[in-house]
Amino acid sequence: MVHRELRNQLPVYLEHGITGAAGDGRVSAAPRRDYADAAAAVLIAGGPAGAVYELSGAAFTMTELAAVVSDAASQTVHYTNASEAEYAQVLVGVGLPAAAAAMIADADTGLSQGALFVPETHLEELTGRPATALADALREALA
Repeated sequence: MVHRELRNQLPVYLEHGITGAAGDGRVSAAPRRDYADAAAAVLIAGGPAGAVYELSGAAFTMTELAAVVSDAASQTVHYTNASEAEYAQVLVGVGLPAAAAAMIADADTGLSQGALFVPETHLEELTGRPATALADALREALA
C-alpha cells in the first residue's frame, strides 16, 4: 500500500484531512518494495509448495496516519471518522459513482472491525529486516 498510494493521497490529506469510516481499526501495511523483497526471497529460497505467508508492516490507525502525515508535512492533518453512510456520501460528493462509494465505505467499515489487521507477519522473517516504518515510507513519498 504505502508508498505510491500515500504519494497520490497526500495532496488531498494536506488540503482536506483524512476522512473515513475506519474508527480505531488498524491497518497492517508496508510499501510495495517490502512485499516485493519478501516475494523475491520466497522465489529464491524455493519455499515449500502451497505455503501461505502473511505479509505486512506495523499496524496503524487512520488517526495515527494523520499524525504521521502532520509530522512529516509540518502541517496539521486530522482524521475525521464518519459512519459508513456518511463516508459513502462524502465519496459521492467528490465524484465517485454511488456503487463505488458504497463499496469503499463498506471496506472502511471492515477495516474498523479488523479486516486489515494482521497480528503476525512473515515479512521480517523472509527479508531479514523489519518492514519499512510508516513514517519512513511517508518521507519517501514526500521526497
